[in-house]
Amino acid sequence: MQHADGRFPIIAQVNYAGLREALENAKFAQEVGADGVCIAVPRLFQLPESDLLRYFDRILGAIDIPVLIQDYNPSGQTVSARFAAELHRQHPHFRYLKLEEPMMAAKIEAILQETGGEVGVLEGWGGMYMLELIPAGICGVMPGLAVADLLARVYDLASRGEKAQAYAIFAEVLPQIAYSLQHMELFHHAEKRLLESRGILETTHVRDAGMQLRASDAEHIDFLNSQILALLDRLGMPHNPPSPLAELVANTR
Repeated sequence: MQHADGRFPIIAQVNYAGLREALENAKFAQEVGADGVCIAVPRLFQLPESDLLRYFDRILGAIDIPVLIQDYNPSGQTVSARFAAELHRQHPHFRYLKLEEPMMAAKIEAILQETGGEVGVLEGWGGMYMLELIPAGICGVMPGLAVADLLARVYDLASRGEKAQAYAIFAEVLPQIAYSLQHMELFHHAEKRLLESRGILETTHVRDAGMQLRASDAEHIDFLNSQILALLDRLGMPHNPPSPLAELVANTR
């Protein structure tokens, strides 16, 4: 927060399986001036929505800055439109929901209808499904940092109805996203290698415990990443954009 110094909004990630830690850190984020918090749905064990509502009710009741709930559940359904509507009714500062699943256009439309458009839906999973979900009403995409500027251009073009132009860029980014998201540990390697190639990170070190890259995997990642760099060049976009966000990453690595 001190480094950003109000130049752009900061959303603090507050992910904990236990309520006490999540509650304490959400309150801390607000105290130090965060503009919002992003909280993942605890998925260590399967829980009914009534218990998830109780969990988030405690956290939202303790803060008043905007909250983004991130739901990723590879073993089953994510939270429902009814969940979003009920939680927003109790806590209007619950403003955004990030979902990461295929074929969710109908759910997005239902969430927007049941919340009167007051809860925006963001698409995750690297932005893989963004083109079909923009017409359904998503308010944005939360991809990895390394291709965020490219997908922002795709989003802007598609939102303006220029779908063919958006597709032309998206089609060149998608192979890198699809390959890296076969496994989240693989994604960490691909993301850091691309960030290093773009001059944003100085090292590709990935913490342990983690997946060790095979030589052939590293070679293919580097090939896919080289296509991203070539696309940036063709579009006249900088590899290392001079933005406050890039500066923040560079100074906190």
